Amino acid sequence: MVKLVRRIILAKRNIGICGVPKDVVDVLLNDASEKLTDDLIADNIIDMMIPGEDSVPVLMTLATKYLSECPAALQQLTVC
Repeated sequence: MVKLVRRIILAKRNIGICGVPKDVVDVLLNDASEKLTDDLIADNIIDMMIPGEDSVPVLMTLATKYLSECPAALQQLTVC
């Protein structure tokens, strides 16, 4: 699974992100802090795919963080 996620990250990094991010990988790749390595992004994606007692709080924290940094995504989610 790790190899698959890393291939997806590499493919998206090579294509580049244009406009509004389409998924979580785009958001993580577009992180302005530049502290997220490909390994860290892969770990976050895998953490979100495996249910456990910590996965929901981690996902909620990450969603809040990235939505606060991307007003366009937040606006799209709040439009009814």
